[in-house]
Amino acid sequence: MMRYPLYELNCDDFEKLVILICNHILGSATIPFAKGKDGGKDGKFIGRANKIPSEAEPWDGVIIVQAKHTSKINASCTESSFTRIIDDEVITAINSLKSKNEINYYILFTNRSLSGLQESAITKKIIDATHIPCILIAEERLQLYLKEYPDVVRAAELNKLVLPFEFDESDLREVI
Repeated sequence: MMRYPLYELNCDDFEKLVILICNHILGSATIPFAKGKDGGKDGKFIGRANKIPSEAEPWDGVIIVQAKHTSKINASCTESSFTRIIDDEVITAINSLKSKNEINYYILFTNRSLSGLQESAITKKIIDATHIPCILIAEERLQLYLKEYPDVVRAAELNKLVLPFEFDESDLREVI
């Protein structure tokens, strides 16, 4: 399976990608927000989700979407930098939104790799600290979404990340 190098995106393009995916898994009424202080939310969906956590039992309410991008190749959710993001940003933001009655569910997207044990530990930590149902969608699931939703790949212009290397023969002469 082709893997898109999502670490090559900038943070804004990664947020755009996340919202495009949310249009499928939550619904086309997913609301993106402008660049700037986001209060722990890059997007919001209000209503009954299409496929999250499942088509049989979708979430229904206010779903907050947050994207956490890294440009580091082979980054993992086990890294201390991601743990700090969870502790210092994610949990704080969810609790703030909860205190204002602005959240029922939370989805955190990252382009870091995630194992099954990590997923359980991280979501448990967030849920225990906030009492808000949460899903963590990482690199492996993002790549599957991109295969499942080719229109997202086109809209996010991800093919530019996997173009073959091109050079002009005059460049080669110059090097030699």
